[in-house]
Amino acid sequence: MQIAEGVSPRGRRWLVMKFGGSSVASSQRWVTIAEQARRGLESERYVLIVVSALSGVTDLLTGLADATGPSARQDILEEIERRHRKLMGDLALESCPEFEQRWQELVALTGSIQVPASPGVRASVLAGGELMSSALGKAALDHFGLPAELLDARDCLQAAEQSIHTPLSVRCLDYADPVMEARLAERGHLHI
Repeated sequence: MQIAEGVSPRGRRWLVMKFGGSSVASSQRWVTIAEQARRGLESERYVLIVVSALSGVTDLLTGLADATGPSARQDILEEIERRHRKLMGDLALESCPEFEQRWQELVALTGSIQVPASPGVRASVLAGGELMSSALGKAALDHFGLPAELLDARDCLQAAEQSIHTPLSVRCLDYADPVMEARLAERGHLHI
């Protein structure tokens, strides 16, 4: 986990926590994440949680983008789904509409992959890991009594002008954006 802090335009501090793949892959780890988020909220901070794809899922998604046939893609999709549904079950989540939406988007995208996958398609496939992980994370936090706002990082990051503009390589601005902070603060105190 990585932690960073900043101050919002309203004076309330931000706590940003980043959790890697193994940190989001089990129900016990989500209990820990929820406890840390709760402590941040209790200390009068806005909390932003950034998550990676579940452990091993990025490798599976890379294999999915590189798979040469429908059978290989189907096997990989089944493994990705199994891992996410197991976590849902371990978290006792009866439903997760945001995950179901992201899952269906990935399945639909998989049907359009040409070999080799274009950089844009590859980027979209790989983004699915964080999108599904975030969706399950939101459901877990809600389940633990911590209503969270679901964000898509692509809506929050701004590319630097001198950045290389390819779908898999971009340099983002690395300073606080007061307009973004105010927009997020108006939406809620906890974001993922």
